[in-house]
Amino acid sequence: MRVSTTVATLIRANIRYFSRQGYESPEMCERVNQWLAGIEDKEVQEKVISWLQSDAGWTGETRPAILRRYWYLSPALLFVWWHVHRRLLWWAKKLQDSS
Repeated sequence: MRVSTTVATLIRANIRYFSRQGYESPEMCERVNQWLAGIEDKEVQEKVISWLQSDAGWTGETRPAILRRYWYLSPALLFVWWHVHRRLLWWAKKLQDSS
């Protein structure tokens, strides 16, 4: 399944982070890149779904602290948070439905 450029960038950032931390193998990095190129891989798709859901959860957990710290930007930050959070969940659901 094709994903947007922004989501593909986020997925690549996730796999690079997990690979550097030792949670994922270099082979998985290659499989993720192949999946992003259009090759079907159910295991990779399930991992990507879980990463997007985790990213959405992270945005929800950090929102209160960020809003308190940058209270003067709260209207803009709330708009950006709402949009990013909603799109992450939307992509995760779309990928899950296509499985």
